[in-house]
Amino acid sequence: MLTRAQLTEVSDTMRRMFPDAHCELTHRNPFELVVAVALSAQATDALVNKVTPGLFEAYPSVESMAAADVADIEALIKRIGLYRNKAKNVKALSMQIVERHDGIVPSDRESLEALPGVGRKTANVVLSVAFHEPAFAVDTHVERVSKRLGICRWKDNVRQVEDTLMKKIIAATCLIGAITLPALTQAREVTLTTQLKDYSGNDAYLAIYVTDANGQYQKTLW
Repeated sequence: MLTRAQLTEVSDTMRRMFPDAHCELTHRNPFELVVAVALSAQATDALVNKVTPGLFEAYPSVESMAAADVADIEALIKRIGLYRNKAKNVKALSMQIVERHDGIVPSDRESLEALPGVGRKTANVVLSVAFHEPAFAVDTHVERVSKRLGICRWKDNVRQVEDTLMKKIIAATCLIGAITLPALTQAREVTLTTQLKDYSGNDAYLAIYVTDANGQYQKTLW
């Protein structure tokens, strides 16, 4: 496990390597973000960003999305995997926001996680990006890099990784997520080497994901 000094060095190095790290999902408001994150399950941000402009043009408000026919939503997002279930969830979560929250996306975790198709990871993204609340979305990539760098223990589960990240680098909330997700849509290969390899225990790659022209994951190098 990293010492406080080592953790500070890792965080500072990441900030220097990715100074403009930010959420890559295109959105203009919390509702569009909720929908975009819900669509991003098992799909890249780049691919989601290709279908959401048309979706939000057809249904620019939560009310219009709630009133949409599921088949029409499916037609607009069918390039994304699991699009049938996702279309049902998008309509259902829109209806719930209208009926239970007066058309306003809730800003508390419990209400967000109660929305169809929204789990803890999605809620964390929305809380952090839309409402600027301390939250850490831990996916496979975040989990692996966190363990590889010695920030978390290899035996930790996803929730334990999240809790550790929140405790240790709360000032850098979303930093690792910004590196392992957004940065990977900007470059075909990302390696965290230089000082960081000293903490990985391996001179090879920490986490590299290669995407094809459509933004789909093609292979993983480790």
